[in-house]
Parts: sequence; structure tokens; C-alpha cells
Amino acid sequence: MRGRARTTGGAGPLLTWAASRTLVLLYVFKVFTLPGGLDVTTDVSVIYQGWFRTLAEGVFPADDVTWQYPPAAALAILSPALLTVTGLLDYAPAFSVLACAADALVLVLLLYASRAGSTARTGTHRRTPRRADTPEEARRDAPRGTVGADGTDGAARAADAAGSAADGSGNGTAGRRRSRAGAWLWIAGVPLLGPTVYARYDLMVTALAVAALLAAARHPRTAGALAGLGAMVKVWPALLLLGTPRSRTGRTVWTAALVTAAALTAGFALTMPHALDFLTAQGGRGTEVESVPALALHLARLLAGWEGTVELRYGSMEFIGPGVWLVSDAALALTVLGFGWLLLWRLRARTWTPGTLAHAAFAAVLVFTTTSRVLSPQYLVWLVGLAAVCLAVRAAGQALPAGLVLVATGLTLLEFPVGFSHVVGSDLTGVTLLLARNGLLVAATFLCCARLWRSTVPRGSRLRHGGGDEHADGAGSEDGGGDGTGSGDGGGAVADGRARPTGSGDELLTW
Repeated sequence: MRGRARTTGGAGPLLTWAASRTLVLLYVFKVFTLPGGLDVTTDVSVIYQGWFRTLAEGVFPADDVTWQYPPAAALAILSPALLTVTGLLDYAPAFSVLACAADALVLVLLLYASRAGSTARTGTHRRTPRRADTPEEARRDAPRGTVGADGTDGAARAADAAGSAADGSGNGTAGRRRSRAGAWLWIAGVPLLGPTVYARYDLMVTALAVAALLAAARHPRTAGALAGLGAMVKVWPALLLLGTPRSRTGRTVWTAALVTAAALTAGFALTMPHALDFLTAQGGRGTEVESVPALALHLARLLAGWEGTVELRYGSMEFIGPGVWLVSDAALALTVLGFGWLLLWRLRARTWTPGTLAHAAFAAVLVFTTTSRVLSPQYLVWLVGLAAVCLAVRAAGQALPAGLVLVATGLTLLEFPVGFSHVVGSDLTGVTLLLARNGLLVAATFLCCARLWRSTVPRGSRLRHGGGDEHADGAGSEDGGGDGTGSGDGGGAVADGRARPTGSGDELLTW
């Protein structure tokens, strides 16, 4: 009976994913249609396929204002050729099949991460003192100056374990349930975007970001290369680097990301004309109607009779009219302020837990999504993917922000494509939908950032050890190496300037 229950539990996510994605594909292939009358698949059948023809000739679509992407985006646009060459599929269905494959890859990665987490939590048999009831108790009682094999300090690891136990993600059955929360969030969140999610290449980028975050602890070079590739496909995965620890492991991730991005940029620039035109392509963009800053214009239009209009520009619906430039400039200023806060956090942070990298990435992308002049529906899949990783690695206190993002994703389907005519018209229905969706995203942003700060920044400007980093310099990675402080399969301790083995790589390393 126990074996049968375990098998059923393992098949549950896969069966649910298969059923939900079959439904999404039925909408993509127009077996079913959503209310609202918008065909969201034309981006693939018209725009992407047009780019495909141009890119196949060895040049970038320089004269197309809708092309605003880094050069490696060409790889995503050209990828359906892997299937169209067989003659069995045309470009549009081949693209949707590959998007579905990227979706499946993310699920497999999240399930693997949850399984590895459960094994790590339940496979250790050592006597421990009384478990702290709260993260604050654990951080207070944990030995200072100790460093884990993944580059986290002892107090952080103890606090993370206490927080996980308090919210149901610790050892035992509750821990196993919580460890799969990320996979279940992904299963539920992706289909909430409807057919749009398989008609944009953002799923492929999200798969790169999820893989990078999950690989970082043991394979920092691989994580860096994936982040660099993602950044050259759609820029935002570069934000994953903000949460890397200030250690040799962190430097390995950064180096691999920069080398990968530089190599791709040089390769495309030398072989395909106009590869770098994306750097100036978005300079003339205005305020897109679905963005958070656009709410000011919607409210002005609804309540005060503002005379602005909405036009299709740069591939999206943007406001045109008096005062729009003020809103656009204000959005840019908010983005700069948000980036400044993230830099301040990185300078002040002293405690890294195994979940800090994903937590910081989630916070950074939330900040840039909510302050941007553009907020397309497919951006929500970025947030769903990052939230799923946060739950999978038990990032501190991210269940509520992840839940808010999940609800916002469902509202996005009502806003686009179902109620998009109401949004464009700035009527009461459209403005209400945007207020609800964007309000949830703003709330998730503040919650995520506040919890990131509280979990990583000490109350005083310096800790009692002089304010230095409380984690090892890259200990415990398989391919990142360490400075004599251990390896991914053995670990080590430094005492009186000499290294000695300590057994499992999960044990703490003592200064």
C-alpha cells in the first residue's frame, strides 16, 4: 500500500500537467476559442514566421520595429526548423510543440529539485539539539563563523531550516509536500495564461532561468552559462546574477555568464548584420496599456476625460496623447530607483541561505516588471517560473508572494485576451481588471523585497565578525571549486590555517 501511494503521488503531477497542457494546445490549435475574439497565435504565424524567413537568410530584421531583442533570440525563432524539416509540421504548430517541450522541461527540473530536497532532508541521521521554533531563534543559537558547503553560513542554514519547519517545509511528510509546491505552482500557473503562453517564446527563456537557478549550488559554471545565454535571448535572466553570493562560487557564476554572453554577442555580430540594433530599438517606446504606470492614464481617461488614445506601436498597444511622456519618464525613474535598491541590498546583505539566489531573482524581476513601461501578458510566465523555484528550494517566506503572482496570472487571462477591448477602451471593467492584477503584482513585489531584506541583512550595519561575508569562498561546488575549504563530495574545515576533512558536503565548515 505504501509503495502504491508513493507511485500514485509521483504520477499525480505528471498526469495533471498532461491534462492541463492538452487543454492549452486545444486552444492554441483553435479546437476551442476564448471569449473576446482575439487570435493570440498570430504573433507566431505572422510575426515570428516573418522573422524566421529573414533570419534564415543570415540577417536580422533591422527594418522591423517589432524586433527589439538580443541576438540569441534568433535561436528561439529558428528552433522550429528542427521540426519543420521533417515536413510533418508547419512553422506555427512546430513552435507551439517546442514551447510545450520547454514547459515539460521546467516541470521535470522542479520535480527533480523537490526529490533531491526530500532526499537531503530525510537521508541524514545525526543527533541534533532541540530544533528552534522560529528563524530568529535558530539564527541566535547557531554557531557563528560556520559555513556550509553551498556557501551559506551556519546561522542562515539554521534559520532557513527553522523557517521551513514552521511553514511545513521541514523534515517528514510535511516537508515532502512543501518540496513539491514549486512543481504544483508551475502546473497551475502556466495554463492560467491560456494559449498566449504557447504563442510566445518566453517559456523557452523561463526554462533557461529555472535551469540556471537550480544548477547554481552544484554547477556554478553551468548556471552562469545558462544565465548568460538567457540574457542574450531576452535580457531579464541577467537579473539572476544579483543574488549570487560574494564568494568564489558567485564569481564563477558571473564569469561564466559574462563569457557566454560575450561569445554569443561576438559570434552574432561577426556573422549576421544588425545583431546589435536591439540596443537602440526600444528608445521610442511609450507606455503600454497593461503596465502598472499606465494605470494613471487609464484613471485619467475614465474619471477626468483625458483625451489620449491607444495605438499599435512597436508590436503592442500604447497610449498616445498629452502627458504620456511624463508617465513614461516616471516609470523609467522608478526602474532606476528599483535597481538602486537592489544594489543597496546586495551591498548590505550578509546572510545567504540555499534559497537566497532564487529569492533575489524573484524580487529583482518583480521590481522590473512592475516599474516597466511595458507589461505584456507573457511576462507572467517569468514570475511563475521564479516563484516555483523559490518554493522548490524553500526560499524564506515566499509562499504568499508566489500565491499573489498565481492569482495575478489568472486575472491576466481575463485582461488579455478575454477583456482586452475593455482595457484598450479604459472602461470600468478594463480598469478594474488592471487595478486588481497590477495591485497584486505590486503587493507581491513589496512583500518579496521586504522578506529578502529581513532574511539577509543584519539589523546593525555590521555583524560581530567585522561585517564580512558569512559564507565560504565557493566551498562545495563540483565545478566552481573552493579555496581549500571543501568540495561538493567531501567538504573540509579550516582550523588554525589547516584544512581537514569533515565528511559529508552538507555539513558545516568551520572557520
